[in-house]
Amino acid sequence: MTQLFVLLTMSAPAPGGARQVTIARTFVVAAGATRTEVYMWARSQCPPEFANGNVLFFSVEPNVLPVIEAVAGQ
Repeated sequence: MTQLFVLLTMSAPAPGGARQVTIARTFVVAAGATRTEVYMWARSQCPPEFANGNVLFFSVEPNVLPVIEAVAGQ
């Protein structure tokens, strides 16, 4: 199991202009999961009025920061 951090920003038409939504979620996937599966899950987290919206930004990466060891003497 791997925990991912997912960001998705979408835009959809609205009266007089457009509306946008951004979701930021963590999501646990099993080994072998695909980016497509994560993308589809992220879209399902948006409000229904964005079902046919345009994706402006999508990012998925492990939700773990790399360990940076201090250099001796610093």
